[in-house]
Amino acid sequence: MSALGLLLGTAAHAYADKENAERVIISDARAHENTREGKMARRQYQMDLLKAANTAEGPSYSLGIDDTM
Repeated sequence: MSALGLLLGTAAHAYADKENAERVIISDARAHENTREGKMARRQYQMDLLKAANTAEGPSYSLGIDDTM
């Protein structure tokens, strides 16, 4: 901006720094999701959710329940 003869204040500089930091955080998170470790962590999280759902349902939905009347 100095080439145009414009003077920007500290608020503009702080805003640019904040936006850049957020962009870097998002970029790093996306990069981690695409690594092998990220994929394994995501799969483990999904398996944990399924295990918790099965535990919450209880034995009523498992095999071996005689539902004949």
